[in-house]
Amino acid sequence: MANVKFRNRTPTPVAGGDGEACADPRRGETANGMQLVAGWQPHTANAALVARVCTACGARLHRLLSLESATPSTAAYAAGIVDIAEPTDLGLRAVAQMKKAGLVVIAHADGSASWPIAARCQALLAGARYVLDDGDVAFADVLADALSDVLTLVHEQRGEDSRLKSLARTHGIVGDSESLKEAFRSIVRMSKLSDLPVLITGESGTGKELFASVLHALDPKRCGQPLVAVNCAAISSGIAESELFGHVRGAFTGAGRDHSGHFLAAHGGVLFLDEIAELDLDVQSKILRVLQEKRLYRVGAGHDAAVDIRVVAATNKDLGHMVEAGTFRADLFHRLNTLSIHVSPLRERRTDLAMLVEHFVAEHASWRAHTGIDADLIDALSHLELPGNVRELRNLIATAQAGKADRSPLGLKDLPPRVWKELAQAGFTAAPHAQAQSATDSIAVAMTDAHGWNLNRCLDHCEREIVAAALARTHHNQAEAARLLGLTPRSVYNKLRKHHLLRKSVS
Repeated sequence: MANVKFRNRTPTPVAGGDGEACADPRRGETANGMQLVAGWQPHTANAALVARVCTACGARLHRLLSLESATPSTAAYAAGIVDIAEPTDLGLRAVAQMKKAGLVVIAHADGSASWPIAARCQALLAGARYVLDDGDVAFADVLADALSDVLTLVHEQRGEDSRLKSLARTHGIVGDSESLKEAFRSIVRMSKLSDLPVLITGESGTGKELFASVLHALDPKRCGQPLVAVNCAAISSGIAESELFGHVRGAFTGAGRDHSGHFLAAHGGVLFLDEIAELDLDVQSKILRVLQEKRLYRVGAGHDAAVDIRVVAATNKDLGHMVEAGTFRADLFHRLNTLSIHVSPLRERRTDLAMLVEHFVAEHASWRAHTGIDADLIDALSHLELPGNVRELRNLIATAQAGKADRSPLGLKDLPPRVWKELAQAGFTAAPHAQAQSATDSIAVAMTDAHGWNLNRCLDHCEREIVAAALARTHHNQAEAARLLGLTPRSVYNKLRKHHLLRKSVS
């Protein structure tokens, strides 16, 4: 690999040695305007080669000195290159952290082409866009092609970021977190695929219906046709078929007139089935048939009717687990899951809080003058659980504004007493970091003095408690726990087995 040739590329001379940072990372480029690439390379065998490839692609490799620094801001770097050596926790954590920071990640390792499929999938699940074999004689060229494609993609995305942000705000989607921006990018892409169903997942109150309405508004084929929203949880099983597919007069007692049903009402447009997990298996099978055949039978009708719709389904439940439990049809799940979007809970995108509060305050400007927002309000809100997510935040701001009696900026003092109580019980103070340090010191002393544990024993105990807490927070959803902890699902499973936290199956 000493004589490296880059296909169709002329290396760009730059100042400084290979892989050195000679740049201001806050600007996301070097002094001469080259893009920065974050590199996590504890194994240095290919470090110089990777740096030369970056230079040839018009980029500068900025080596991260520790795993803790593998969380650059999304504005600072164009991409990330990770030497994972093998699918171990350390390398996969670096991939996951770079992915979480909004970077497109290229992973490489010696012999990765011969890894088992399961091992390669672990790297992809952690967030890698590519998994390259750096032991291959063509590694330099393959890396150069991949990096060139990534830099082009990132450049195009950054070029349209302001347009997408403006478009999102136009449709009421407010926030600047990477997960929210990625969800909106997905909506924009999927809107053009007018005949494919979409599954939107996310906790209650995250804005799934809002995303469905944006999908309808941006769909070039269906935007001028109806958007029919149905809350499946509000339909009793006895009348679900009639409500969804319609009935003819006299089909059953009380059917005094024809009823078109929600599917036919949405003809030509979009049918949004919210909380689809609440429908029983019989109705699920009928929905599947309509999706496959694009025809339906109204209750009591002697002939079928054609229907042309796009179905967008949403749920706050894990349909995969429901399929395993036999409470949701596998064939319908796979049909709906053709295109999928996950809307992250607010606790995973705290950076959106300030923008959301500003947006909700401005919404009520007609009945309450905007007197500004105090920093202590955002600080307090960032310490709340907010299980109702954006919906709960919106109602909380409305309550605070409605009860406000003066013209001072909206602040902590304007929140309702129940919120003060929650914050007080949580031990919230103006110096949370000092409090956390004190608590950490107390725990450390307790474990070492009371039990006589060494460092490894203390770390094992802490790891078990953290994993158990993540499981409790996610209601034993291992995939969600992995996302919360920044680990791969396989790593979480191994830790559950290690600490005897796996649920026993009940026969």
